[in-house]
Amino acid sequence: MGLGARRIDFAFACMPKSGKTPKKNFLKSKAKGKKAFHGKRVVIVDDHPLIRRGLERMIHTADGFIVCGEAGNAADAMSLIKKERPDLAIIDVGLPDKDGIELTRRLMTEFPQLAILILSMHEEPIYALRALKAGARGYMVKHDAVEKIHVALNDVMEGRRYLSPAMAAQMGKR
Repeated sequence: MGLGARRIDFAFACMPKSGKTPKKNFLKSKAKGKKAFHGKRVVIVDDHPLIRRGLERMIHTADGFIVCGEAGNAADAMSLIKKERPDLAIIDVGLPDKDGIELTRRLMTEFPQLAILILSMHEEPIYALRALKAGARGYMVKHDAVEKIHVALNDVMEGRRYLSPAMAAQMGKR
């Protein structure tokens, strides 16, 4: 993994600050007595650490999801996804080394079962169309993420397409 990628230890990352374990998603491991997460694993790919940390915190409040790693560029994302084999990747369109839509295309070639949600600042429908054509299951505008990330994660993991409400309205007019 390069400097922009980070693997997150499940046992530690899944524990809320209160020290209490959520009732769902955790089972005791008989072998070591540790708690192990059983749910959907997510990788976050965004070149802004603040966005990655914010998404990680929002995702940890969702039942059934845990962030297993994060990357700041496409090269680190490919290495991380090969190693961690997540169920879902949240990818920004604007990455420093490669367009997030091109990364999606490449990931779909190597990992066709991987669910991908594109998270972008771009509100123009052309970006959503390109992302969906590349294989993403959803497209979310960043300013909608705070209110809709849990809906988007669930829809994408259940095989449904997700579009931010404003994007869906724009695309419906076409």
